[in-house]
Amino acid sequence: MATTSAAEIIRKYQTAALEEVGEQPPALIATEIVLLAAKIHEAASLTLVAEQRFAARWMDMRTELKTDGQCDKRAKSTTEYADLHKARTNEKTVLELIRSLKKLLASKSEEARNQY
Repeated sequence: MATTSAAEIIRKYQTAALEEVGEQPPALIATEIVLLAAKIHEAASLTLVAEQRFAARWMDMRTELKTDGQCDKRAKSTTEYADLHKARTNEKTVLELIRSLKKLLASKSEEARNQY
């Protein structure tokens, strides 16, 4: 069964054994790269929304506290901060997985060329 969403692709590689990753056919890897690349915009948009919500929350808290440092510390315990951290991590994960899959695909291409 082919994976169809970025979340499924990420989950697949998070739980895969090393041998399973190496056995992926080049066409599937290329398709997964395209699907993940299509998600970059969505991930960046979610990060932007999370940043805006966190900034608004920070500004609300800043009126109650004496210093920016106090506000920074308290803001890190909010759900807005957790959402922002999750969004940033998700965006980085998509980008890093694309890079890794490109390297795997290049390796497989080189391996195929050396066989002939």
